[in-house]
Amino acid sequence: MAKANKKNELGYPIVYAPLQIKERGGYLNNYEIITLGHIVSKCYVLESIIKYLPNGDAELYYKVVFPYNDISALSDNKTDLGNPNIPSKTSDYDIVTEIFDNYDDAKKCVEDKNNLLELWLSTYKPTLLPDGDIDKYNIQLERYNAEYAELKKELSLCKEFEKLVLNETKKMHISRVDGENNNKLVKRYMNLSK
Repeated sequence: MAKANKKNELGYPIVYAPLQIKERGGYLNNYEIITLGHIVSKCYVLESIIKYLPNGDAELYYKVVFPYNDISALSDNKTDLGNPNIPSKTSDYDIVTEIFDNYDDAKKCVEDKNNLLELWLSTYKPTLLPDGDIDKYNIQLERYNAEYAELKKELSLCKEFEKLVLNETKKMHISRVDGENNNKLVKRYMNLSK
């Protein structure tokens, strides 16, 4: 990625979006990417993508570049996030479905996503059946409690990372997100198809 200039002369809109914090799992997770949590972050919008569906509906996606997306910067109690990612021809980008022009709406979206992670984990909480093996239940409950504590630790780390990112990007001015303008092509297509 290109290095940032002191003076932001980029013409890309800047908005808030939920940033999914991920890491590569280890052997037990088949080295798959796992989600640690979500944070609110400012980002550059490179383009809007409209995907038309066979049923006549349309979905709107955004190709964005987050200035900071590597949570490993928090390792060893560092507070330096390094150089920000700046959009360029070779930029890595993320695809998001929600963008916001205010922090509060973005924060609600992120809290909902993080609550879903907790809800998903809660579906694995063991239950003791009346004729169940108490020892097996206790082992499963201990494993669940350890995983739940790990999720809470990861979400806490995400909150710390969010604070650092928001502090580093405080000089990035948010563009107005007009829902009507963002969805104008989608609505026009849907009206024509009816």
